[in-house]
Amino acid sequence: MDIYQVVQCDDQHVYLQELFTDVVQKTICTSKYEGDVGELWFVRLLPDRTSGDLRAITFTTPYILTAGLEAWEHFFERQRIIQGNVNKTDNYEKLLSKGLSPEYWLEFIHQAYSNVTEGTKAILLAGLPDIAATRPHVSSQYPGRSKGGDAHTEAVRLTLIPNDNSHD
Repeated sequence: MDIYQVVQCDDQHVYLQELFTDVVQKTICTSKYEGDVGELWFVRLLPDRTSGDLRAITFTTPYILTAGLEAWEHFFERQRIIQGNVNKTDNYEKLLSKGLSPEYWLEFIHQAYSNVTEGTKAILLAGLPDIAATRPHVSSQYPGRSKGGDAHTEAVRLTLIPNDNSHD
C-alpha cells in the first residue's frame, strides 16, 4: 500500500503521483472509480502485464484520504519523515509497509472509515493514524494510538473535523 495524489484523469486512466518519490503511475482503477485531481489515495498498485504499455492497475479498492495533503504532510513530519532527510524514503516505506505495529494500518482503516462513494467504487477515510480524535470510529474504550499533547490533538481535530453548530 502506498499514498498517491491524483494528478490527472482521462477516459481510461488515473495518473497517480507517489508522495515521496514523485513518480507518476498511469493507472487503471479496477473498481472503475475515476477520481478527482488533488485526491489522496491509499492503494496498492500492481504492474499491468496485459499490455505493452507501462502502466499499473489497482489491486485494492482505493481508500480516499479526506484529511488532505497538508494534514498528511504534517503526519509524516510527526513520524520524522520530512523533506531533506537522507533516510526519508526508507522511513516512509517502512512506515507504510509495517506501520508502528502489525495492526497499525488495519486499525486506521477500521477507525477512519467514514463512507463510500456512489456505487461503492472507493472508500472514504477520515482523520489521521496518529491522532485518535480525528478518526470517526474511536471510542474511549479503544483509543488507538493518539500522540501529542491535548492542545495539539484538539487543534488538529478542530482543523480536520469542522464543528457543526447548525443544531444549536
